[in-house]
Amino acid sequence: RNTKKIKIIILNEKLAEFIGVYLGDGTMTKYFIKISGDFRVDVPYFLHLKELIKDVFGIDSSISKDKKWNTLYLTVFSKSVCGIFNEKFGLKPGNKIRNKSKIPEQILGNRELATACLRGLIDTDGSISRRGRKGSQFCIQFTSHNKILLKQVYDLGKSLGIFTFVDKHGTGTNKWGNIIKYFRIIGSSNLRHIVRFYEKFSKNNTLYQREVIKYYQKDFYRSIKLPYRLAS
Repeated sequence: RNTKKIKIIILNEKLAEFIGVYLGDGTMTKYFIKISGDFRVDVPYFLHLKELIKDVFGIDSSISKDKKWNTLYLTVFSKSVCGIFNEKFGLKPGNKIRNKSKIPEQILGNRELATACLRGLIDTDGSISRRGRKGSQFCIQFTSHNKILLKQVYDLGKSLGIFTFVDKHGTGTNKWGNIIKYFRIIGSSNLRHIVRFYEKFSKNNTLYQREVIKYYQKDFYRSIKLPYRLAS
């Protein structure tokens, strides 16, 4: 009687992206799903996720901060959503590594859903960053201690002709042409990733993460439509 009502769930790209977000940086109990981020740089992304959740499930979510640990939390309080994640997609509450959580087969079997899910994974547990001396190299990398999930992400990225390496805890590419391809095919909903890529792409400007915040208020980034993909 007191269970929060949600919309009829349809597996579309937005839901697939949110499942990727959960697999990347989320935790789940029987009663809520919580996503973690960095409150210094992830506020615009969490506001986007809040709207995505409202659109997919028809319910509100809450955003909170823990300034002591520079942590931002987005929490979806819904026993119904948690139950659907478990029963329909095989995602169990508790430790994701111990539960061998992975991308659901319904998503992997559909290219559009799979790329949306990959976007959610990279936007949370991935990085778009400078590497090497004076940022001479750029990299997309997804990191995870979940071996099953890591292999799925590598296989997916490789099948799209993007990812070129995999090691014990990460997969991705250092090839600039592949990074451009990533932003054309998959894109990003996380503004800190978009800023670092686009500044490199348009101006050859390699930013540290701490530098991205000052770009958030620029007209181009304020008006950007999410998820952002680079035009062909």
